[in-house]
Amino acid sequence: MKLIVLVLAFVCIQLVGNKDKVDPYPYSDGSPFYEFGVAILLLAIFGTVALTPARRGLDFAMQWLASSLRRLGLFSTTISLSAEMHRLDLLRIVIGALASWHYGKEFFAALAIHDPNVIFWFGLTTALSGCVTVGLLTPIATTLLLLSLNILVVNFTLNLSIGTLAIAFCLIPMVVAPAGHTLSIDAVLLRRQTAVPALYALWGMPTIDRIQIGRFLALLTFCAINLYSALNHLESQTWLDGLTTGIVLLFPFSVDPSFHGVADAIYSRAPTLYIAFSKFTTYGMLVWQLLLLPLVLISRPTRIAAII
Repeated sequence: MKLIVLVLAFVCIQLVGNKDKVDPYPYSDGSPFYEFGVAILLLAIFGTVALTPARRGLDFAMQWLASSLRRLGLFSTTISLSAEMHRLDLLRIVIGALASWHYGKEFFAALAIHDPNVIFWFGLTTALSGCVTVGLLTPIATTLLLLSLNILVVNFTLNLSIGTLAIAFCLIPMVVAPAGHTLSIDAVLLRRQTAVPALYALWGMPTIDRIQIGRFLALLTFCAINLYSALNHLESQTWLDGLTTGIVLLFPFSVDPSFHGVADAIYSRAPTLYIAFSKFTTYGMLVWQLLLLPLVLISRPTRIAAII
């Protein structure tokens, strides 16, 4: 209880300390705490609906969607529930370990510069990542980590990266399933008289449909971000001219210096070829971002093409 009070007090201090700044939350449309609260509320509403008679309709919709995705060849039709659960928990361990390592480094860096704001948020993120790794209170840990990474942490640490988004994608099926039934501390506690069985009962038992739909939701999120990015690119004249890749490669500090040297040499000797390469790769990226979801769903060859 004392820990909860301290966390809430720190959050209130941050709200007061940031209210007079010009742009205290650069990655939020308003208040990140409001957005976090809305996300929690939506999850609570969905969970409440799942406990009512309307759950039958929800179960039917999930079965239909999962079977449709299997017919399209997106997921296996022969894999067992045990195999799916173990695969999900192996992913949990890997993602949790990577997140612990990454945010642990950021936490110790914050300790070195004595920044209490960054220390708090990266300390909290590292602790949640550790819980995900060992599988302790997994449904709560994965949910809080998923919602806090790109809503709270990025706004209070100003540390936004593709890696943070990738971790969030991978956490989605762990929240939906949920993960933690195997290869975890929770798996041991589930066999004992603790609060953990009640926590997992609240979430519901994982099924093949739930796990595969969770993976599809992660894919859908990734495709949505790419579509949003592509639509923004269409408003840029550099992208419309097909020159983005060529310009980026010519900047010595934007890519690996060895790539810059090669790009500069090709542009000097064969500018027409270099511009053609830039147009091909830039327009190719736009097409890939715009059509990623259809390419993944249409057939196995288009799926392979989208991955490559």
